Amino acid sequence: DVGINAGYAIVYECIKCITKIYPNTKLLDAAADAISRFIDSRSNNLKYLGVTGLAMIVESHPKYAAQHQMSVMDCLEDPDETLQRKTLDLLYRMTNPVNVEFITDKLLDFLRGTTDLFLKQQLTTRVCSVAERYAPNNAWYIKTITNLFEVSGDMVDLQVAQNLMSLIAEGTGESEEADMLLRQTAIELYIQFLQEKPPAQIP
Repeated sequence: DVGINAGYAIVYECIKCITKIYPNTKLLDAAADAISRFIDSRSNNLKYLGVTGLAMIVESHPKYAAQHQMSVMDCLEDPDETLQRKTLDLLYRMTNPVNVEFITDKLLDFLRGTTDLFLKQQLTTRVCSVAERYAPNNAWYIKTITNLFEVSGDMVDLQVAQNLMSLIAEGTGESEEADMLLRQTAIELYIQFLQEKPPAQIP
């Protein structure tokens, strides 16, 4: 076991080295393969190394995130809190315009279940950040931030509320027709929200 663990440690240090030197496609591919084996391992320690290693790679080479996205999601279901926190951090780093809807849904699901106030505040801030940076359209942004208010309540920054109200009230200025359609979408969303959640149940 000592020899095997030493081998894993060496592989991990190689991954760290690869992420720091001038980009080399073959080395990055090899690092990604090693990370894949770590993440798919039954050992939480190796999963943690895999998630940490992937976080280092995607920071400067985001294309490697996509091939590991589902495996990373599996780590989020693990009861190990340390692994969960590292996975949440990685998901935030992995978010881009292509996967923002999928990852944001997962982060909101996690927010609904956590009782850790510090983690809830951190995730709330991060969901706001990725929604503002990568929103595929304004309707999605309104729905996502509304869901975030439902889950996190006062933890959502006041400026986010101001931005949301301004977007609904003033629109984007693209065209009056588009702005009216956006307002209609928002009204329908809030009617549905109030029907499903009486005011007394809203945070």
